[in-house]
Amino acid sequence: MGGVYIGCLAYVDDLILISASVVKLQKMLDICSTYGTNLDIRFNPTKSCFFKIGKDFSKNVPALCIDDQNMAWVDTLKYLGMYFDTGETFKVNTSRSVRNFYA
Repeated sequence: MGGVYIGCLAYVDDLILISASVVKLQKMLDICSTYGTNLDIRFNPTKSCFFKIGKDFSKNVPALCIDDQNMAWVDTLKYLGMYFDTGETFKVNTSRSVRNFYA
């Protein structure tokens, strides 16, 4: 944002970790796990997921985990009521919001 790297976005109890590589993302997850253990916070891998933007690597999807539990890769991400679709570029999917508005 504005030429500054921001690796974590937080809103109340929702976190988004942003990384350019899966190796660094796993390191970020390990840091979250360590601090979570120290603060008696547990992450729920069933309510957490991975989402990618950029080059397609669906044939070789790496397994990443937090607290020794694997998390799923998804094609659509819902965050704070907005839907985002995976792809070469960052895409916001407004069709659900528009449909809900008219309903």
